[in-house]
Amino acid sequence: MGTTGRFPTQYSIARQRWLRLLSLSLLILGASGCRQAHSEAAIPLRVGGINPEAIAQIYTITWAQMPHWNPADGAIPITLYRLDSQCQDYLAETVLVDPEQPITDAISYILRHQDIIAFDLSGYRVSRSADGATVTIDFRLDPDSQRRLTSLADCEQKALFGSLRQTLAQPAWNIQQVQFTQRGEPLLL
Repeated sequence: MGTTGRFPTQYSIARQRWLRLLSLSLLILGASGCRQAHSEAAIPLRVGGINPEAIAQIYTITWAQMPHWNPADGAIPITLYRLDSQCQDYLAETVLVDPEQPITDAISYILRHQDIIAFDLSGYRVSRSADGATVTIDFRLDPDSQRRLTSLADCEQKALFGSLRQTLAQPAWNIQQVQFTQRGEPLLL
C-alpha cells in the first residue's frame, strides 16, 4: 500500500470524550429518576437507581446515531491485537474497517479502547513513508493529562505501543517499522 491522500492524517479523541460525557450525563439522569426519550422509543430509567437495560439501550442508540463509528459499506475484516489482562500475550480480535483506510481505522480502534488511568490523548497524527514500510504515529497529549507518555508503566507501554506494533505488522500491509513521536519528537521509551 503506497502513500495516499489520506496520509498524513490527523484524528481527534474528542468523539470518545463526547461519548463518555453523554454516558455520564445519562447515568446522572438515571440516578435522579428522569426519563430520556429518543425519537423511536422512550428509555425508562429506574427511580433512585440505574436500569442496566436502559443503559444498554442508550448505548445502542448512541452508537447507531454516530455513523463515523460504524463500519462503512463494504467494510473488511482485519485482525487487531490487544494485550491480555495479565500483561503476557496479545489477543487477536477481528473488527470491520473501511477498506479505503484500514491502517488508520485499526490505529483509531486501538487508541479508543485504551484504558490507562489519568492518561488522556487529545489526538494523534499518522503518516507513512514514501515506500510504505514505515508508519509514524505522532501523539498529542491532552494538556490536562496527569500522566505523560514516558511515565507509563511497562505493562501500560506494552499495551499501547505493543498493540499498535503487533497490529500493524500484518503481512498484507508490508509495514516494516512503527515509530512513535510526541509533537514530532521521537519517544524514548
